[in-house]
Amino acid sequence: MDRERFEQLKKDGEDMVSSLKKRKSFIGIKNLLTDLYPDEAHFIYELLQNAEDTKATTVSFLLFEDRLEFEHNGIRNFTIEDIDAITSIGNNLEKRNDPTKIGKFGIGFKSVFAYTETPHIHSREYHFKIRDHYIVDDFGVDKIETNGLTRFIFPFDNDDKPAKKAFDEIKAGLKAIDENSLLFLRHIKKIEYILPDDEFGFIESNIVSDNILKIITSYHGIDETVSHWMRFQKRLCMDSEYVYGKFDELDVSVAFALECIETKNSVKYNTIPIEEGGVYIYFPARKERSGLKFHINAPFASTVARDSVRQCEENEIIISNISDLIVDSLENIKDMGLLTSGFLAVLPNFDDEIKGIYEVIYNDLISAFKTGSYTPAKEGGFELATNLIQANPPAISNIFKDIDRPALFEDSLRWTINSEGRVNVFLKSLEINQFNYESILKLFEDGLSKIENFIITKDINWLKRFYALLYNACDKFNLHRENYFVSILKQSKIILTERGEYVCPKDVYILTKKKSVSHNVSIVKNDLHRVNENDNNSNETEKRLYKFFKHKLEIKDYNRLFVKSSG
Repeated sequence: MDRERFEQLKKDGEDMVSSLKKRKSFIGIKNLLTDLYPDEAHFIYELLQNAEDTKATTVSFLLFEDRLEFEHNGIRNFTIEDIDAITSIGNNLEKRNDPTKIGKFGIGFKSVFAYTETPHIHSREYHFKIRDHYIVDDFGVDKIETNGLTRFIFPFDNDDKPAKKAFDEIKAGLKAIDENSLLFLRHIKKIEYILPDDEFGFIESNIVSDNILKIITSYHGIDETVSHWMRFQKRLCMDSEYVYGKFDELDVSVAFALECIETKNSVKYNTIPIEEGGVYIYFPARKERSGLKFHINAPFASTVARDSVRQCEENEIIISNISDLIVDSLENIKDMGLLTSGFLAVLPNFDDEIKGIYEVIYNDLISAFKTGSYTPAKEGGFELATNLIQANPPAISNIFKDIDRPALFEDSLRWTINSEGRVNVFLKSLEINQFNYESILKLFEDGLSKIENFIITKDINWLKRFYALLYNACDKFNLHRENYFVSILKQSKIILTERGEYVCPKDVYILTKKKSVSHNVSIVKNDLHRVNENDNNSNETEKRLYKFFKHKLEIKDYNRLFVKSSG
């Protein structure tokens, strides 16, 4: 222990406090420091950050009626420089001038004084307390054997915060710690707490694979929940030359929520959107809103309470690097088998309210999908978004498959995956070519021979789906477009007869009852409709096909025609 410097720090603190009290400034400064952190029990996260800086892997909170004890196994114990930092404000030039610095003991530690007047600290050779915010003192402090751990003790002795209120707030704060508290920490793997009456809980993270993280949350040792995350991290060099003539290494990361699907022989994951993706400065910046559906983390320049991100050039550089990290991770996500529709649903689209500096993430992702093979194709593999076409409705791509397109279309585009909801909006954000009912009409306009030569290669089941598609197209058009489309269909040899020929609708009849038919009469293939629209035993598809033939194409019923002729 450096006794000489310790005593000097004590004397310096006493001199400063004495001076402040003479000018009646002490109470104002105390109130300012504690009021900087409006969230109750905010200091819990400051303690976790300090432990993370010491490369601790396990931290423990022990809550009593009259105090809170915090302990961690960090490999770095207190030094005299730490004691100086923890009893000072803004004396570190490097941290003060670099907006991305969080620091080991900055102003954040002062948030503990909302609950205690005399925090005690035990770390290897140092056993001391802090009084009046700035005075370090080891008088009356018992040496505690901590077995190499660092322990903080916070008595509830703040007159402005009764012990019962302090206890209740901290208890609520500890129970509010969730899996997100470990999501972006490199060192801390387990947070545990013990409350009175043997109530306890823990949060523990485990690496499943290179980029898959599992976090277990347990209350009372029984109410256990498990969440899975796909996390990517990157270390970047931040140019701090404007202050120190050097570069600082900073960690940025991104995490996507996963749904874990376990079967007897395998474990599969699917990416799922988060209702409100968080912005983290290792821990949640509670007031910051990005508009994203996944979490991002970096040592952002922030407000003092670290609850929101400041608007500054350094943060714009950091966001740009986070965007690069996401784009660079796409190949990895593809190799992991997770670049699916689920992942597309997580990505920002033009309907999302992406905020300010976070817009670069949206723009970079859209550009990446347009210039790289990341968009899933319906029949397998990935393509540039510019090489794909989107079916609207999706049923179109079920009828005209990729292998069919060369026979019908001049382009070499492939179908993208069928989609709805957020996936559909993301694909539209990529400005993928659309193929819809109007495209079907144009297909008939451009050349009936292509369609006629194409459908003769298809079976009955395909024809049923094709006719159903044409019927749906008629229903979606306005009356003028419908009439125009029907007029083209009536001229097309698209109706399969019982003799296996394809004829125009005007040259064929429907046969709804068994009856002998003249050899020169063409009858619609019975397997295509079987029943009439009023038959209760028919399914909806068969009814729709009958309506299509009878009401849209106006194919006549041979039975009724015969009855009328006989009469």
